[in-house]
Amino acid sequence: MGAISKAPEASAITEDCRMAADWLNVADTTPRISYTATGGQTAFTVPFLFFTDDNLNVYQNDALLVLNVGYTVAGVENPSGGTITLITGATVGDRIVIARSTALELTTHIPPSGPLDVPAINIQFSKFIAMLQEERDRFDRSLTQPDNEASLDMTLPSNRANKLLGFDSTGAPIAVLGPSSVADQFIGAALIESKAVAQVTTFDPTTNYLLLGGNASAGSAALAGYVKGTGSGSFSDGGGTSWKPVASGDLSTPVPGAAGDNTTDDRAALQTVMNAVAAAGGGYVHLAAKSFRVVINSGVTDLGLVVPSGVTLLMNGATINLECTGSVYGIRLQSDAHIIGPGTVAVTVSFGPGSQSIWHAPISLGAALGEVTSVGALGNYINATRWSIRRLRFTSVRSNGYKISGIGGISHGVIEDCEFPSDSTSIGCINFDWGTVGTISSAPASMAANLTNFNNGTAYTVHPNNIDIRRNKIGSMTNAASCPIRLSGVHAIRVDGFEIAQSNACGVQHVGGDLGYEFAPTAVKQSRHSGIVIRNGSILYASNGVGVSCDMYADNVANAIASFGYTPMLQPQQYSDIVFENIKTFGSTAPSASDGIVMSWMEGGTIRNCNVTGHQHGIIIREAVRGLLISGGKIDTNQQEGIYIGNSGAPPEEITVEYVRAYANGVSGSYAGIVCNNGKRHNIRNNILGQGGEGFQDFGVDVTSACVDVDVCGNHVIAATNVAYRVGTATSYNCVRVFTDNTVDVAPAIFSGVAIVPISYAYVNNVLARRFKTTRGTMTTTPGSGTWNTGDIVEFIDAQAGGTMGSYCVTGGTPGTWKNLPNLAA
Repeated sequence: MGAISKAPEASAITEDCRMAADWLNVADTTPRISYTATGGQTAFTVPFLFFTDDNLNVYQNDALLVLNVGYTVAGVENPSGGTITLITGATVGDRIVIARSTALELTTHIPPSGPLDVPAINIQFSKFIAMLQEERDRFDRSLTQPDNEASLDMTLPSNRANKLLGFDSTGAPIAVLGPSSVADQFIGAALIESKAVAQVTTFDPTTNYLLLGGNASAGSAALAGYVKGTGSGSFSDGGGTSWKPVASGDLSTPVPGAAGDNTTDDRAALQTVMNAVAAAGGGYVHLAAKSFRVVINSGVTDLGLVVPSGVTLLMNGATINLECTGSVYGIRLQSDAHIIGPGTVAVTVSFGPGSQSIWHAPISLGAALGEVTSVGALGNYINATRWSIRRLRFTSVRSNGYKISGIGGISHGVIEDCEFPSDSTSIGCINFDWGTVGTISSAPASMAANLTNFNNGTAYTVHPNNIDIRRNKIGSMTNAASCPIRLSGVHAIRVDGFEIAQSNACGVQHVGGDLGYEFAPTAVKQSRHSGIVIRNGSILYASNGVGVSCDMYADNVANAIASFGYTPMLQPQQYSDIVFENIKTFGSTAPSASDGIVMSWMEGGTIRNCNVTGHQHGIIIREAVRGLLISGGKIDTNQQEGIYIGNSGAPPEEITVEYVRAYANGVSGSYAGIVCNNGKRHNIRNNILGQGGEGFQDFGVDVTSACVDVDVCGNHVIAATNVAYRVGTATSYNCVRVFTDNTVDVAPAIFSGVAIVPISYAYVNNVLARRFKTTRGTMTTTPGSGTWNTGDIVEFIDAQAGGTMGSYCVTGGTPGTWKNLPNLAA
């Protein structure tokens, strides 16, 4: 360590108001050091001078750490250096790099007259030397000419775009012929020093371009490019593959034989390359930003353009225009197959597509119903797994078709960040449906035959599962039957983050399927309709259609039971833990608007924090719904009720509505925020209904006399133009409990219907009693304390034959005046 002399106190104040050394010795060293850490090591020596804590850049395994978050520093302005200390100890083998980076700035001013601040000037000179050391370090780490060479012009050539960087005979840089680049990577290229070497080399199947440096030997002729193929000047490599010379204008399409001119049929060329990559164990196939015409008819193997197992098709801005004729597919994915954009997949010709949605879809998954004829011939599609579709744009001219369609046991897939532009022709964007293996018919009359085949092990159904559909954008789907997202007979499907500009029939639909899981394998039956989550989506305009629809009814099984005496293995109506969460749906706001969220024929499920505006009913619970929870959300400005529970055919049961804000509903008449029209064991609790100043929603909560065993508690009506809580009729109600914790701010009347005083609970004589005119308490003696109202009744729970039945409050007070009720018969 060099000596540090201290300047006199009077001249030692620098710009940052600290005591400074007269000068700082800057040793001739490299201002960078690298360490390999031991387990738990925290301290690392800095063997060079630095001037401030933030002069040091500290990297751990290439990640730049943050000062005082990842590490601390000691030893500022010590010529011998200092130490950095990791806040969290390193893992054994971690690479720690410490480099100095001095700010390129002048911080010391030499005045034209007067005393000089010599210490500050000396330190500034020390910083200059440090800066030069850092520039030398950068220079030493750069590509440079050796000292013994004559000077050359090392400027990069101006024609280097989409070329390989090379050097001419003098060593000067040149732009060499090369294939098109995508994301700065050259696709399928091999640089070989001579044709002689290439003739004895077996190349990887993914290699589709050779750049040769000569014929007999390196440099013996000009650089030449070759692609796969035969013709004038071609040669064979060591693996027997033929290579032909190619001009520079042909290099923008890396897939050999594919023109990308939207005129030539490129299907065979694309398929050949993908098959070769799959045969070699898998890998990437790159397209260029061109348009590829792909013609598919009944003569095409597997009836589509197949992305085989292990292959990732990188679109790189390409467009694939599919021309489909007959019952054929578009692009088909096998297991472990992926197609990644940016890029476009379009059906530009659709002729005679047949009845199934999977045919002529731009991308198809699984196999059409009836295609897999036996359990021993599943093929490569019906149960495709671990596939993905990312960052693509889809268009189609097929009437009543879908853009991505999957049938069967497809699983563990991803569809994300895709765009479906506005379309008046197709009916949907994403459709997943159950499929069949062997002979299974959905006709009700065939149920007994299906069961025989199932029990014999020759047939069963397969169901889409474990698929993530996320962050997809859908335009205006104006076909009258449009349903952008449809799921049928599925489980473990997660739809998260979608936007639908417009739908006409239904925005998002989930159905149990014609057969449900009746003929699914036993292990699959256990997962039926479970794990389905549809969340974080918007239907910006549902036209006059439904926003969201859901049922779990195997309707053809039910028809077989009713019409053919079929005995099912599973009941047609199924339980599901399906969740609809944070979905916003906006209707047409017209009198003809359809319902927002519709539930029918299902058990279980949750509707959480959904916003429904401008529909007929906001949320409607139709026939045969049981155990559904509606929690949170905003339901407003719908034509009739905000939430409607009831159906005369198969009344709902055990519907819970809680923490919902329902206001401004009843645009077209006298309606309520929440209505229980029929059913039993419903619970309407802790909701906020109405808001001040609105012109509609006459009632807060309306429970009709057709309901049985309904609790209404903890609700708050901000404003109602009629009655806050209407229960039953003046003469009829069935065990409806309206508790006194229901409150109201503004309404002509709080209660109407049955002449009851709402229930409350209180502890009297240390016993919890229910207090109201027409129901019962839980006490054994006349109250001796507590505040009571005239008409309160307490029924003794231990009343004996011949003894008193209970007490009646004739004068309210604390505890008031009580008279015994009549005795029980002896």
